Amino acid sequence: MEIKHKNIVRLLGYCNEKKREAVKHDGRYIVTCKVETLLLYEYVPNRSLDQYIYGDSCQLEWNMRFKIILAICEALHFLHTELNKPISHLPLTPENILLDKNLVPKLSDIGLSDLFEGLSPEGTEYDPEINRYKAPEYINRYTISFQSNIYSLGLLIMDIATGEKNRSHARQTMDNSHFANARQKWTDEYIASKYTSLGVTCIGQLKVCLQIALWCVEDKRKDRPSIREIANTLNNPYIGRVLNKPGVGPILSLSVQPQRLCFPLTPTRLISRLLCLTNNKDECIAFRLLTDNPGRYHIELLLYGIVLPKCTYTINVVVHEQTKQLPSNSDEFLTPMCTTTHEKELKNLDADSAAVLFENPDHEVQEMMLPVFCDPPEETISDQIIASQHFRVVPSVDVHPISQNYRQVLSIDVHPKEPWLLTTNQMGTICIWNYEKKETLNSFEVTRGEPLYSAKFIEPKHWFVTGDGDGYIHVYSYDTMKEAMNFKAHENNIMSLALHSSFSFVLSASDDHLIKLWDWDKHWECMRTFSGHYDRVTQVMFDPWSSYVFVSASMDGSVKRWYLSCGNCDNTFEDKSGGLLCLHYIRDRQAYDDRSLLVVGSSDGVAKVWDELLDTCVGMLEGHTNRLTTLCWHPKHEVLVTGSLDGTVQIWKQTSTRYRSQTVLCAKFWLFVKEASNEFISSCLGSESSKHQSKSLVQRVVLGCEQGIAMVEINYP
Repeated sequence: MEIKHKNIVRLLGYCNEKKREAVKHDGRYIVTCKVETLLLYEYVPNRSLDQYIYGDSCQLEWNMRFKIILAICEALHFLHTELNKPISHLPLTPENILLDKNLVPKLSDIGLSDLFEGLSPEGTEYDPEINRYKAPEYINRYTISFQSNIYSLGLLIMDIATGEKNRSHARQTMDNSHFANARQKWTDEYIASKYTSLGVTCIGQLKVCLQIALWCVEDKRKDRPSIREIANTLNNPYIGRVLNKPGVGPILSLSVQPQRLCFPLTPTRLISRLLCLTNNKDECIAFRLLTDNPGRYHIELLLYGIVLPKCTYTINVVVHEQTKQLPSNSDEFLTPMCTTTHEKELKNLDADSAAVLFENPDHEVQEMMLPVFCDPPEETISDQIIASQHFRVVPSVDVHPISQNYRQVLSIDVHPKEPWLLTTNQMGTICIWNYEKKETLNSFEVTRGEPLYSAKFIEPKHWFVTGDGDGYIHVYSYDTMKEAMNFKAHENNIMSLALHSSFSFVLSASDDHLIKLWDWDKHWECMRTFSGHYDRVTQVMFDPWSSYVFVSASMDGSVKRWYLSCGNCDNTFEDKSGGLLCLHYIRDRQAYDDRSLLVVGSSDGVAKVWDELLDTCVGMLEGHTNRLTTLCWHPKHEVLVTGSLDGTVQIWKQTSTRYRSQTVLCAKFWLFVKEASNEFISSCLGSESSKHQSKSLVQRVVLGCEQGIAMVEINYP
């Protein structure tokens, strides 16, 4: 009698009658007590909902359908959250939703879950019309929960919104192909053609209802929304352009993943999660991101950006360190907003240019609501891998706030056999991190407060080597973590180290404009000095396809190609745009002779592709808005990765005519958006080895940035 709600069939009374009766049992009569119970409900004259929403019997306009969806959600919200003893409705189907004389829906069969509690479904009558609305966990394990209701609600919303019923009952639960068909069929174009008389607001309502329905039918219970989230979304005054569950269907201009951000808030740690914005259209799309609770995030808002056509932009969202575990909060949201530029290419891709687009009154702005949760670590980590058409994002590494070991990363190297990363940073710290166990093996300070720009594993000797700001090279054993030796190599900062793949050679490059070749098998004898640059040498790299050649980049705006044997420079590429910061060899599969190309990154954010045989620039990669600090080539998928001080990493795929950016990773943490000099982006690729080949290490890109490191798994077909 406690349940009183305008959208629930009201219980008016009941009759409970007991009478004694003689029955025959094992050849003798015994006296039993027979109980008969009758429930008296209000009269609801217009039959059940299934008589109004399907096929030829469909009699409801969209406005009435939407009101019914709202009313059902309000009733379920009442049962889940507003009673002293919350009730899980079982089952929730069109047949047990009754309509009164004004077509106001009322839920019936309330409380049946209590009758079935603890009972096995085996032997119960199988009714496909009812079983199709039951959640997988109910069918498989007879688990009854509020999230089971949400699954049924999703199917119900889908039926009401589309007027279609899935007729496939090959399985007890709804066939998953029905959901896939709904995603493919109910596109913007199909909705517009089917509902030609609906206005923008009504079409927006329909889109959001479909999206919520697809969210509700996730296989995993914890991936489904709460009834509070659903109600908040449907009651939003901007329902025509607000989406609570992005990333699954063609609902907005940008597809957003994951469906919600779940942070395992471990006390005293910075925790990050990756948010992917995918543009499947042919025009550039600008976005901005804001929150009502900026104090929780290690973020400076508003954040603006531009997503290129057929490209994914990934943002690393970080929450502050916590002194205690925060409770789960399902009422908090991030709000991504987007607007289409109607241009395939933009010259200016910086945040200021994106902000200007939102100020243009002629540009339609779309909004979404992205739920944010704070849950225990074991409930969130496994579900944070984000998939897109071309890559998967592996959860970024937690950063301990009282240690600077992972902060302001300047270089990363990957061990060829062990699952280890070697990092250096702005504070002069070396770290070895096990990326499988996600734990630090060791870390120590080489130079207090001075940057270490490069470090490399020397696996045959079980060493690693680094160079400091005074020009010294330090050699350490990673078995004992003790220094094997150190020696004066240059007069100033050692900017880059390179390890030969076949010989016992190490190259070092410095602020003193010199490059030196060292042989570790000869007690680190200097075999040759290479001079020719007149400014800082920023990077050196051995030619992977020619054992006796290496190249160097310099702030003097030149790239030089050197021979080890004679120390001469046989070729120089000049770049008038500014200093050169990084370089990397790639393979040109478009050429008939499968030749190698050299990509060079400059201080103006542009990467140029040089053909050494033709001695000319054959391509330009434009898209970054600040210095390019790193380049790397993915040998399996043949994609180029570029990292920049603008805080983004872009993944480029070669086409028949040029390199096209298909993925942008916003690896910076927003507190430092306006302080470019404090941002450090670096990246590298793991190398394939027999020991770890099955772990697909070669498919991962490791990113280093201001607050730590993250891994991205590229999954190109």
